[in-house]
Amino acid sequence: MKEKVVSKDSKLKYKEFCKNLDDLPIFSQDWWLDAVCQPQHWDVSVYEKGGKTVGVWPYFKTSKVGQEMLIMPPLTKFLGVYIDYPKNMNHSSRGSYEKEVVSGLLKGLPYKHLDQNFHYSFTNWLPLFWSGFSQQTHYSYCLDGNDSTNIFKQFKSQTKRDIRKAEKELTISESEDPKVLYQLVEQTYQSKGKNAPYSFEALQTLDQKCKEKESRKILLAKDGNNNVHSAIYLVWDKTSYYYLISGTNTSFKGSNANSLLIWHAIQEAISVGKTFDFEGSMVQSIERYFRSFGANQKPYFNLKHSKPKWLKLYFFLKNLK
Repeated sequence: MKEKVVSKDSKLKYKEFCKNLDDLPIFSQDWWLDAVCQPQHWDVSVYEKGGKTVGVWPYFKTSKVGQEMLIMPPLTKFLGVYIDYPKNMNHSSRGSYEKEVVSGLLKGLPYKHLDQNFHYSFTNWLPLFWSGFSQQTHYSYCLDGNDSTNIFKQFKSQTKRDIRKAEKELTISESEDPKVLYQLVEQTYQSKGKNAPYSFEALQTLDQKCKEKESRKILLAKDGNNNVHSAIYLVWDKTSYYYLISGTNTSFKGSNANSLLIWHAIQEAISVGKTFDFEGSMVQSIERYFRSFGANQKPYFNLKHSKPKWLKLYFFLKNLK
């Protein structure tokens, strides 16, 4: 059976591949990558078996210190390998199949340094370990079920009180204007002495595409004087809602508006049979906050590989600063 890594028309094959999958995360969709990377700055390694695409590895390409690098695009939580398994494949065959596909995809990647977060559906990174990759486990938090009342019972007592208090003082509305959200994002980062990690233009480009695909919602929490206390940006695919962005008015940090918005979003996700994904954080205070909603911890892999040894040292020293 003929197998090959496709390069010439890989994007066309990838777009067809995306159309036929129900569980491909939104972050790996070709239209998402067009929006967050710009079409000329992303590509994909495609692996075929028997004339059929069975594995893909999309990537965002950039250059630093004169070296080609594949890193995470802005506003994108997961990327990495996706494998389409044969039906009824047994466990004894699965590992060798993954090794074959991942090893084949790796041959099609043009890089000197790679740093990607893989979706938590990717659980076997051994083929990449054998190829010299390093791995760090990160965590997301997810909620699923079919009864929002039971889910609410699992919240920490303080979180439940915060939400009930906010419900009495605030109302939730939808917005079509990402500018309001971005202004709150800027406030949130400025309060920490930082700049927002992406521009308004980047958010606006993504928002336009998500709106076209009917895959996003902007929620605002307002008081009786029409002050916006907090805003969140949700995106979704066929399986999950993702808590992609949030911003809070620093003048109203004690109103618990963000918790109210999250609770509203959780209920909406559950009502349409989807998982709510907080996306997680390695920051202790944020992790504790997400955990207060009774969410389940899901590990995912951050995978890195530097071909020149000096690049590995370069990033190690950079992270020490």
